[in-house]
Amino acid sequence: MMDNGGLLKLILPKYLVEHFNIIKVEELATRLDIYFEEKNDYAIQCTDKHLVSKGFNSLKHNPQL
Repeated sequence: MMDNGGLLKLILPKYLVEHFNIIKVEELATRLDIYFEEKNDYAIQCTDKHLVSKGFNSLKHNPQL
């Protein structure tokens, strides 16, 4: 018998399954919420490019927004 993760992999787009991990599934009365976490596989995807991680920058307040 197939588990829920295996079943979801059959119905989700291939790209989503290849580049994201399913971390949580919530079954609600009228919908199914699926939570994903991006895989850290950029080195595999972009072997012809040199990638440098710059991290996240702190948020700055923009009074015009």
